[in-house]
Amino acid sequence: MPLTNCETHGDVSCLEMCNHLYSNLEKGIFSSFYNLPVYKIRMCKACFVKYKVEKIIDSIKIEKGSIELKKKQEKGIYQIAPDYHFEIKILEDKHPEILREIQHIYTELNKESGFECVKCIDKIQLDYARENDFELPFEPFENTIIHNGNKDINKLEKILEKQVKMKGVHLEQSTNSYEMQRSYQVWAGSVKFPLTIKIYGFTKEEEQNKLLDLIEDFFKNISKKQRKIIFYESLNWIHTELENGMKRKTRDKEKMISEITIK
Repeated sequence: MPLTNCETHGDVSCLEMCNHLYSNLEKGIFSSFYNLPVYKIRMCKACFVKYKVEKIIDSIKIEKGSIELKKKQEKGIYQIAPDYHFEIKILEDKHPEILREIQHIYTELNKESGFECVKCIDKIQLDYARENDFELPFEPFENTIIHNGNKDINKLEKILEKQVKMKGVHLEQSTNSYEMQRSYQVWAGSVKFPLTIKIYGFTKEEEQNKLLDLIEDFFKNISKKQRKIIFYESLNWIHTELENGMKRKTRDKEKMISEITIK
């Protein structure tokens, strides 16, 4: 997913869409949409019908197992390529004519497509629902820090850094993995979810409570108070050396201990 520098949210993911959807968003209108297979560009119903995308969707079904198999067959940096890279490979092998059609549709849409910040899209969707008395699409969080460059996030990170004291140790050599015994992450929120603080390696209730009290004290002087704190077991990274000598680092599945949301 591409990134954009949004004035409201900072560096954030953005979505590509047909010019009709983009034009509507610019007017504050949130429209239903469809996704083009493989390239994932959003399109309105008119474009979906015009390019007969439903017929394409009915003609192909790419199983997750097929993608994983293709990944194992790749070498070098391509082993960690995004899924659409492998979807293209699969269609090249099994349905080259359908792949050409998808590529043609994307080329046509891309001529006048637009990009919009994902968090801005969520805000437009919420505002549009309220203006038209629709059911709200999600529970809103409108009293949370939403810009990832906000100075209060930087202050909170410095406080957590002193308390968490990030460190890691090598596990058994046979696993080729590395464990971050203590670490943390702070992510800005949006209207769809609150600022999120992830803390790894604090498994005892008393040490979690100490951090919660510290965070609570910090937010006493912050106007945007909504937040979510999630405690996890230690964060593991798996290090793998590829055939060409390059090294790949992948994160193991996170194991959550507890979650607290302040609304």
